[in-house]
Amino acid sequence: GSNPLSPWESASFDSASLRSGPTETMVQGFLDQCMVVGVLKVVLILPENHSLKGKRSVLRKVRSRVSQRFNVSVTECGDQDLWQRALLGFGAVGSNARLVEATLRQVVEFVDGLGLAELGESDMDIFRH
Repeated sequence: GSNPLSPWESASFDSASLRSGPTETMVQGFLDQCMVVGVLKVVLILPENHSLKGKRSVLRKVRSRVSQRFNVSVTECGDQDLWQRALLGFGAVGSNARLVEATLRQVVEFVDGLGLAELGESDMDIFRH
């Protein structure tokens, strides 16, 4: 038998079917999907750092190594003008809340294990949409 495509899989449609709009089945399939967004904030302490240039160097290494290892977004989202403290934000999206949460917990452990900065407080939120 043939399996219908989920709303997240690609399919080709002729222009007439696109103009007629989505079918009720397509809309219901889309609405049944759950998107999970995980947001992680991590404070890094850089006690030996004495310049913004040094801070940027450390953060560049952290971002690069995290991006190579995990499928997450990362940005500096606060404390940009402080030399010895950084606030990094990480984001992960998926369809399984446990997997998104586990990934972000692994990011915390990984960043701590890099030894580039001391790990300060961290906070995680998981949103279902």
